[in-house]
Amino acid sequence: MKKRKYIMGLLSTMLLAIACSESLEDTYGDYTDGGRIRYVGKCYDVKTVPGWKRLTLNWKRATDEAAKNIKVVWTLNDGKDSTLLEPDCSSFEIPALTDGTYRFDLTVIDNAGEESLVETVYGRPYTETHEIVRTFTNVVTKSWQVGNVLICCIDKWNDNIKDVQLQYKNTQGQVDSVRLEKEDFIDPENPDPSQLFVLEGVSNNPEDSITILRRGMVEGCPDLIDFAPIVMSKNRVFTTDFLLTLETRYGLSSETDEELVKLNHFIDTVKTLEFDYDMASLEDVLYCPNLEKVVIGKNRYLTTLTEKADKSVLEEVEKSIAILDKANELCGVTVERYGNHYFKNASALPYMEDKGKSVLPDLDYVARVAIDSVTSSVENDRGKLTLEYLLDDNSNTRWETTNVGLVRSYELTIYLKEEIDIRGIKVVQPVYEWWDMEIPSYLAPSIQVKTSVNQIDWEDVTYAEENTLGKGSGEATLLSMKEGTRRARYIKVLLVDQVSGVNARAMIGDVMIFR
Repeated sequence: MKKRKYIMGLLSTMLLAIACSESLEDTYGDYTDGGRIRYVGKCYDVKTVPGWKRLTLNWKRATDEAAKNIKVVWTLNDGKDSTLLEPDCSSFEIPALTDGTYRFDLTVIDNAGEESLVETVYGRPYTETHEIVRTFTNVVTKSWQVGNVLICCIDKWNDNIKDVQLQYKNTQGQVDSVRLEKEDFIDPENPDPSQLFVLEGVSNNPEDSITILRRGMVEGCPDLIDFAPIVMSKNRVFTTDFLLTLETRYGLSSETDEELVKLNHFIDTVKTLEFDYDMASLEDVLYCPNLEKVVIGKNRYLTTLTEKADKSVLEEVEKSIAILDKANELCGVTVERYGNHYFKNASALPYMEDKGKSVLPDLDYVARVAIDSVTSSVENDRGKLTLEYLLDDNSNTRWETTNVGLVRSYELTIYLKEEIDIRGIKVVQPVYEWWDMEIPSYLAPSIQVKTSVNQIDWEDVTYAEENTLGKGSGEATLLSMKEGTRRARYIKVLLVDQVSGVNARAMIGDVMIFR
């Protein structure tokens, strides 16, 4: 008897579950005092599939013979639109969409005009402003035009790139194009830093543009996209190191429109460029149409050229060599190098002449008797005892401070007995041996030097506030007055401690005034 009751109960539960399943999947209803109200079966499993400026809706619909239409309503911000579809539809595409997140409300309408429960989903199409679309390669990462020759750095290849063309005017003024192949792009698995794309026969008329035409795919979008054409900019895009060199050596800047005009005039007319310290690349020499010579390391006055001597580093050596090769081929640019900087292999550039050590010019130093005193803003025993070594023109002696556990800033002030005309300041690093592990750690990599006639108004000696110092043993750096000569009575040198381990201290060999 108990077993029969159990089977009957189980059967009742199963029938109730089936009834509930039919209610949820096919029709919807509830009960009121007037009896059961029936709703038409709704759409379910609704999904949006984004494409190029389009969205596709896919869904499943409950089986309901009373269904007459499927109603789709989509909204974006204050805009709204809708359509009625046949009841057997399971997909709907909306083309020509702008960027934004669209809301879609789907209902099924029966013969009496009653609507099912609403299914709501959201979707966003791919457009030019979509962040994923904007990550698609611009193809050309940097370009230079030398006469009728276009030289480009091309981006890395990826399989989403389907077709790329450069459209340009040739030397006859006719529109021409060239298709870029996979081999023209940088191979991400085996990148070649010296790889350049070179196109000859390009019009050098400033009014003629070069356009990049791109076709490809983006992640998550099923469509092949014709991306918006890119007109290559003719503006010069300088590296940070190149701009810093122009600023510190030539007083040039690109901060304002007026300064940019002066900078571009310099680039258009310069015949010799000098580089002395660490650089990322020499690629920007290709911007200089009248350049004849690149001079490396001339202003680094080293006492020795041994392997331990401080060498200036060029980070992108292969790329720089490829650029210099083109500058030599197209413009006849040659290279002079002092001190074995940048290139390990002297034969890497057949048009480069090695000049050996750069020789310090003869300078007319201000005599010690014309200097009243020298002081330091930080009082410590060792620093006070060694201040006079700054003025002895002997790099075997040095001003140095006591080791402490915190970083200090210093103002070293030289007081002249009277106001005089001066041409610059020579700063010399202390001499050290190759095995010395201490002194190189505390040499200042840069300093500020200012002059004044009244100790109220101070002016930087050079175009730059901060001046780079080489750290070779006994290396001298000449900081020449930006205007040639200047009246001065007070010279101020500003620097900070260097840290090695837990210790901080500062060292300088000499600070000599010349006129």
